[in-house]
Amino acid sequence: MGYNMAINSELEKHTSPYTSAYLDMVKSKDFPENNLADVTAPKNDIQRMILFYKPPLGILDENPIQYVDEENEFVKKILKSPLRYVKRTSEQIEQIDRAQKNIDMAVKILKDGFGDKKRRTGERYIIHPLRVLVRGISEIDHIGLNHMYIFNTTSLVRVLHDCREDFKNFQVTYVDEREIEEPSLFNKKIQKYKITFDGQIERSEYILEMEPQEKELFDLQMEAVNMPPKINNAPNSDEKTKEQVSHLFNNVSKIYQKFGSMAAYQTLKIKYDDRIDNVFTYFVKENLGNSKEKFRAKLQETIKFFTEVEKWVGKYFYLFRGELSENGRKKIDSTNFKTAGSLIAFCYYMLNGGTYQDIFQGYIDAKRIEVEGGISVGQLLIPDPRPRRPPVVINKA
Repeated sequence: MGYNMAINSELEKHTSPYTSAYLDMVKSKDFPENNLADVTAPKNDIQRMILFYKPPLGILDENPIQYVDEENEFVKKILKSPLRYVKRTSEQIEQIDRAQKNIDMAVKILKDGFGDKKRRTGERYIIHPLRVLVRGISEIDHIGLNHMYIFNTTSLVRVLHDCREDFKNFQVTYVDEREIEEPSLFNKKIQKYKITFDGQIERSEYILEMEPQEKELFDLQMEAVNMPPKINNAPNSDEKTKEQVSHLFNNVSKIYQKFGSMAAYQTLKIKYDDRIDNVFTYFVKENLGNSKEKFRAKLQETIKFFTEVEKWVGKYFYLFRGELSENGRKKIDSTNFKTAGSLIAFCYYMLNGGTYQDIFQGYIDAKRIEVEGGISVGQLLIPDPRPRRPPVVINKA
């Protein structure tokens, strides 16, 4: 009970508008003893929203999902312009154009490396890191154009975050460098790096271009968001969680010391957004062995791990906020920064008998009201669910 009371105390501090609807269910409750989390797939229109960020705010669409067509449409939309902000100085134009080429190359790496491998939810595996990328695009509102190298590097890590674990012998090797001779860029040096991994397509070449500070941040972020294999050998789940937290924050502390609070915050946001996508896409079309037991374990581990992550996400964000001018603080405050409270509460909701269909239908209903009030549908592409009615509470007999 002591652990859950600590969770309750943290939840009450969260500013997320989705959290208060869960609190009555969460307070003073342990994990259910006999309940297995529901992995039943929601209706097709909700699946499209979760998998391809298509808010079903109009007519219900229960036609079969055309995965190839919808995946290609999703990828095309992202690659068209994932870095949507105003070009200003010559340096920013160079950074944006180079970052776009790096993202394009990273997507090619994913396509070649994963091939047609699919996730349990039916879509090709490359769609997962691209959803994680899209969740980070709005972060430019926090970072600002003067720290664009942080945004560009973080975006690249978002796309490649799983490659170390999923591609055998994934390596990033220095090739050479080139110098930009434009006077306004102070003869800036750009370094070229080659990506290699076992099983890559023959005669294929993957080149990324980064400034020295971008490469240093890239290495630290990739190290932070990838857990060493030895952690999987921890004797129990509690020890595994402790080792995960220790590994993450040791590396985030290095990033903070070298690059400041915003880079540290962005690193934690990669981990957070990756986990959001993972728990939002644990449903299956049919029962697959012990999928319910695995989902329940994933939810429990998420609550333990991200209770710690959330504290530090907020710490680094508000450290950065404190470094800004009054106008700068007003700007980032207007973006409605949300903490991990909604993720933790989502896990409790699912552990206590909630379903994907119910919680995401609640999101849709709430968003319909906002659209009627004048909010652009374009701002509603990323689901962050809220309950439509009080969550189901499982009574332990």
